[in-house]
Amino acid sequence: MGDGKEMWLSTRGVRRAGDPEWEGYIQFVGLPHLREVRTIDSWCNSCVDGNYPVSTLDELWELLGMDLLTVPVPGREYYLLFTDAFGPSGSVRHPRLKLLGYDLSDETWTSSLLNCGR
Repeated sequence: MGDGKEMWLSTRGVRRAGDPEWEGYIQFVGLPHLREVRTIDSWCNSCVDGNYPVSTLDELWELLGMDLLTVPVPGREYYLLFTDAFGPSGSVRHPRLKLLGYDLSDETWTSSLLNCGR
């Protein structure tokens, strides 16, 4: 992550119950109660068009206005804004942003919360 940017934005696909490989994965991580996953982990939520680094919220709005990212299909895709928790943007708050939850990762962007379920 040490690229000088504090946040990254991408369009992600939602993975949920009934999707291919869902049952096997959910049983493997020992979290059978889950019905949908939205995470930094690209296996769980495939990246539709890349991760775009941004430093500020102004840069975020500018990026969204440039039409570089795929507009999410409602119910199937979403915008993911993730931040470095140790950076100054670690707790971004803004009325146009909705916090869906937290995830834990290292430089591999693999979800520690989902992959350490057991």
